[in-house]
Amino acid sequence: AMKDYVEWLKQLPGKTVFVGYPAAYDFMFVYWYLIRFAGASRATTEDETSLLAYKGNYAAIMARSPGGLGGVRGLVFLRMLFGNIGITVLPDEQAVPSAFQAFDESGVLKNDKMQAKVKDLGKVLSAELLKK
Repeated sequence: AMKDYVEWLKQLPGKTVFVGYPAAYDFMFVYWYLIRFAGASRATTEDETSLLAYKGNYAAIMARSPGGLGGVRGLVFLRMLFGNIGITVLPDEQAVPSAFQAFDESGVLKNDKMQAKVKDLGKVLSAELLKK
C-alpha cells in the first residue's frame, strides 16, 4: 500500500504538501513508513535522486502540548529532520502551551495574537509554495 501511495504522490500535479497533526509525531511515523515500506528515501530509477519527494519543499512548523512549553522541544527536532531531508523550514514557528485550554469548542485558538500568528505562518507558507 505504501508503494501505491508513493506512486500516487508522484502523479499529483504541482508540489506535494504533507500536513501532520501533531507534526512532531505524525510526520516521523509517515516518514518511517515511506522509508521502510516504499523505499522513498532511495532512488527508484537511475535519473531520480534520493529523497526526491521531500527536496525543494517548504514547511511551516507548529506544535501544541498540554505542557507549559507548547511542544517547542519537538520543533527543534522537526526543524533539524526537515532540513536534513531537503525541506526548507520557514524561520518563524508557533508553539501552543496548555493546549487543553487554548482552543474554543470550534477548534479556534482563544488567544487572538496566537491565532493571527498561526494564520500568518500559513500565508507565508502559501506564498512560498506559489513561487514554485
